[in-house]
Amino acid sequence: MRTLSLLALLLIITPLRAAENSMEEVVINLLKVGNKYTKETIIKQLGACDVEWNTTLETEDGISVGASDVYIYKNPEWQNRFGTGSTDSFTFLGGILVGFEIKTDRFPLYNGMIRVGESIESLKLLSSKPSQIEFTTDDKGRITSAVLNPDCKALLAKKRAGSLPKTAVIPHQSKALELNGFTLFSKCTIEQLKSHFGQPDSIENLDSDGYKILLLHYGQDEIEWMDGVFLGFKLSSDKLAFMQSIKVGDSVSKIISLGGEIKYKKSARVHEGEALGAYIAWSDSRFGKDYNVYFYHNDNGIIESIWLDYYNL
Repeated sequence: MRTLSLLALLLIITPLRAAENSMEEVVINLLKVGNKYTKETIIKQLGACDVEWNTTLETEDGISVGASDVYIYKNPEWQNRFGTGSTDSFTFLGGILVGFEIKTDRFPLYNGMIRVGESIESLKLLSSKPSQIEFTTDDKGRITSAVLNPDCKALLAKKRAGSLPKTAVIPHQSKALELNGFTLFSKCTIEQLKSHFGQPDSIENLDSDGYKILLLHYGQDEIEWMDGVFLGFKLSSDKLAFMQSIKVGDSVSKIISLGGEIKYKKSARVHEGEALGAYIAWSDSRFGKDYNVYFYHNDNGIIESIWLDYYNL
């Protein structure tokens, strides 16, 4: 697969015919990038989506620009025509269409002039002004995807100018990273962990390279202790709450309340050789820089497991 920005394409294909289609005039099913719409209008023009959930958009330096709605369209028949993972998605920030990822021919670009499956030569229909849309092609030069990533710097400028709606969520004010009220990375004994979380179903010894490592099993949940420190956890049930608020079974939209840095990842993460599902990685510099908390979720944006991974602690 090859990924080419429209700017690069302009350098290698013949001059394009003059037209009025600039980046600000990209229209998909009568919805224009940069314009604000109600949910009713979005559904009317794009059709009922398969998945709708809330997430956040981040600038390159990790600053949140607010809550956004993501609408995902998928169909099992598309996998036969376009391959596994062929889903279309649209990102709206405060109702403003700010990005999309098109992998099927359901949603043509530029009022129907560009469509997945057509030759990349169809881009000659566009204006000579380059856009930020990236087109992926196969070996035969046919378009396989069209992606517009939100310009987060521009969005942040709009937010500061007061032109974007503010999120109503108040960031978590806790002064410690914690699980059910017990501070992570704190020094403790195994007996103190048992006193707080209860008697584990079993204790697994994972001693390695001179380190004393114990894994406490509580049903589907695990708590890790190493050399006198409460070091990590893996939650697969709703018995324990992270930061007093988030449990397995909650919507990923609750992660926004933690503040800090949030990064959404669609691709599967590989952990110790095991391919895992889609996740959101979260961390907060107030609590250190050598850890990530991973929230694995399903297509409906429901958290299925929560992991904490540490590095060089």
